[in-house]
Amino acid sequence: MRCRDRGCRISAKNTKSLSQQDYEDINLGTDPSMDYKYSSMLTIVFVTMMFGSGIPILYLIAAVFFFVTFWVDKILIFYYYRKPELLDENLALRTLSWFKYALILHVIGAVLMYSNSEILPEKRIISSKYAAKINSYVSRNTYGAINSVHMSIYIAICASLIALFIVWRLFI
Repeated sequence: MRCRDRGCRISAKNTKSLSQQDYEDINLGTDPSMDYKYSSMLTIVFVTMMFGSGIPILYLIAAVFFFVTFWVDKILIFYYYRKPELLDENLALRTLSWFKYALILHVIGAVLMYSNSEILPEKRIISSKYAAKINSYVSRNTYGAINSVHMSIYIAICASLIALFIVWRLFI
């Protein structure tokens, strides 16, 4: 519309608009809808944190999404959107406060993914006498491998990180 208004010329002085309001409507652009942008970012973060342990390609997809979103939004803010009147840091800070819940969701999702014996099978030496009975139990209860070696290491790391966080909040 800008090009048509200016007669396909670069100079902003050449315009076919008859009033100031018409000129501003064509050249100023729209208001940025930051609430929708932040909600889509939170959605990507939460989905990636929940399922990223089982589907590691989600981390790469989220990184590409944030990289592209950053540059597209930067270009749109400089060249297309008008300056927002009532935008401050409140929305960004409230969005940032949701990230601690995404971290908790990531830990829960990781425990569910890593304790699943179909995702991370554990080799056990089982006598043939009990093999059929144990295999039928494992196939029905796939989220019961909490006592495996990799889950013990993961739970120990999570517990130490939680303890470190508590110490950090209380004393530092």
